[in-house]
Amino acid sequence: MAKAEIFAGVCGFRTTVTARSDENGMVQLDIQSDCKGVRKLAEQLKEIALTKDA
Repeated sequence: MAKAEIFAGVCGFRTTVTARSDENGMVQLDIQSDCKGVRKLAEQLKEIALTKDA
């Protein structure tokens, strides 16, 4: 598991991203944010592939 806390300088919004990978090369993302735009992105960005075959 990896976790990143992002503090935007200009707007001051805080975003936390937690990533967990599985044995198949998939990464599940949990994105929490005070920013409406980032929350909208988080709805669409739930999982990414680490391999080109996934």
